[in-house]
Amino acid sequence: MTKVIAFDWDGVLLDSRVQVLKVYNRILDNFDLPPVTMDFLRSKGSSRWYTFYERMGIHEKDWPEADRLWIEFYKGYNPQLYSDVRPVLSYLKQESKNKIALVSNGQEARVMRELVKFGVQNYFDITAFSTQKDMMKPSPFLILGVIKKVKVEPHEVLYVGDTPEDILAAKAAGVSSAAISEGFATRERLFAETPNYLFNSLSKMAESLYGYRVPPL
Repeated sequence: MTKVIAFDWDGVLLDSRVQVLKVYNRILDNFDLPPVTMDFLRSKGSSRWYTFYERMGIHEKDWPEADRLWIEFYKGYNPQLYSDVRPVLSYLKQESKNKIALVSNGQEARVMRELVKFGVQNYFDITAFSTQKDMMKPSPFLILGVIKKVKVEPHEVLYVGDTPEDILAAKAAGVSSAAISEGFATRERLFAETPNYLFNSLSKMAESLYGYRVPPL
């Protein structure tokens, strides 16, 4: 029985794949590098974005400028929540009796702004963001921080993510992992990391593990 359900943001709750790909390609163009495809993003991408910079050919000396451009370019796009996010979070908050956490490698200011924009900030009892590279998933640092703050045992936590780094972070923290395959990584990549659970969508996860039912149309 879980006491805490922790979610990643991009690719799990926020469908930002198309927008993120556009941002990356604008950054690559700035450095005279060729664009990448969505298939490349999902097969080679990383929520630890410095790893992905390297895979795309951006030199380490250019990473600070790439970070600056990412923030600048992303402001011009408007990603949306996946359609099942609000009903699933509402159900889990009310019916599962779990604490709900958000654990993201994303920039805190950007993610918090999006939480408020979509009116979902009150679903979360705790949020955790990486403020430096060595805190980023696959490091367990953020998940362990949630465990300590909420005062639960690792086996009482489920982490829901969409990348190999999410699964590795969960394993390193000693918590269960549920991988969602409609996000930033292919189902094959997620399966290779042997998560505890693998689902096509957030709704399927909530239905299978917590008795959620998709509302009738």
